[in-house]
Formats: sequence, structure tokens, C-alpha cells
Amino acid sequence: MKRKSYVRPSKETRYNVKEVMTMKRLGILGVILLFLAAPAAIADISFGSAYFVADAETLSNLFGHDADHNEAFVPVNALATVGGQGGGAAAASISNLFSLDAWSAVSSEPQHFGLAHSSGRSVLELTSDTSWTLDLEAAVSFDSSTNGTAGLAAKALLIDLGGNPIYSYDLAVDGLTDSTTFEAGTYNLALYGASFAFTPELQDTCEFAISSVELNAEVFVNPVPGAFLLGILGLGVAGMKLRKFA
Repeated sequence: MKRKSYVRPSKETRYNVKEVMTMKRLGILGVILLFLAAPAAIADISFGSAYFVADAETLSNLFGHDADHNEAFVPVNALATVGGQGGGAAAASISNLFSLDAWSAVSSEPQHFGLAHSSGRSVLELTSDTSWTLDLEAAVSFDSSTNGTAGLAAKALLIDLGGNPIYSYDLAVDGLTDSTTFEAGTYNLALYGASFAFTPELQDTCEFAISSVELNAEVFVNPVPGAFLLGILGLGVAGMKLRKFA
């Protein structure tokens, strides 16, 4: 049987193999860096001026009336209460940058009525140099006795610089969540949330009603197609270098 002979690679050949392996590693590393760095450098979203409003109001023919209103360029809240333990009305609202909360509750004694209402509103200017996505999510809760009434609402509106409505969201129509993508540009995003609770007069029993709504918004930029093209270009350049040293 013939024995296979083994020829030890020359020193020059071994160095060529090492160079190819080194170029492979550098090429792969370069492509990874291009994919990681390019979207961050190209895609950007910024936020401009914002305005916030919060309202709360309560009314009872047994305990009286209370109301609170606040508005400013910073997040605001409002609180109104009448009565005390065992009966009364309370309402509260918070208007924040990407979140609105509204809460209302009434507990009335026989032959008396109660009313509570709260709402929050905010307007935010945003600018994106690439396509971006708006995610909306609402959390709701409501309950009432036989003669009580509880209600709530949550809405969002996106407006361009010309004052034209681009997009609208309504909790009653669109459900608890929604996600929509928009083109690059400057927009105004308006959010609104409200709750309502009411118990009527001339009832022979104690009545109650309670409702609450929270609307949360999240915005983020989408990966820029040019960033992926840059990564592919980097991959092609790395391949050319590998073939050159092969």
C-alpha cells in the first residue's frame, strides 16, 4: 500500500492564510459596525413645544360644588371633591407628556344626586427626519349601581403644520390599542381623555358610579432603508477584499 506523502506548507503560504483570516474577521466586524451605527446616525425624532390642560368638577345637592382647572407649558393636574365618608363626589385628572389620566366617582344617599367629571388634554410638537410610528394604548375601568351612570372617552389627533388632520383615534371606535406609521415631517399630536360619573335624584336607595381612563402614547423612528443599503455596501466591499487576498 502506497503511503500518502505530506508536504509541509511553506512559510509564505502560512502567512497568506493568516492574512485572509484576519481580513475575514475585519470585514465581518466592519459590516456589524455599519449596521449598528448607520440607523442611529441617520434616523432622529425631536420634540418641540407642548401645552397641557387638566379639569375636574364635582356637584351634589347635598354636599355642594367644587371645581379645579390648570393649564401650562409643563404637566398639570386637577382635583375636586365634595362630601366625605359615606357619600360625596370626587374627580381628578393628570395631563402629562405622553399620558393622560381622568378619574370620576360619585356616591349619593337616597333622594340626592351626585355628579363628577374630569378631563385632560395635551398638545405636543414633534419632528422626525424619517418615517416614524405612533403607538396608542388605553386602560379603562367603570362600574355603577342600577341607577348610576359611568362613562369615559379617549381620543388622539395628528395635525400637520398646515392645520390639516392627518390621523385620528377614538377609543369608542378603534378599541384599546392602535399603531400607525407616518412619513417624515413636523406634526402636532393632540391627546384627550375624560371620565364621567352620575347618580340621579329621587331614588330610594344609595347609588354609586365610578369611571377611569388612561391614554398612553409612544413614538419611535423606524429603521432607515439607506442604513441597510450602507450595510450591504459594506458587505460587498469586504467580499471584494477577501477575494483579493484569497
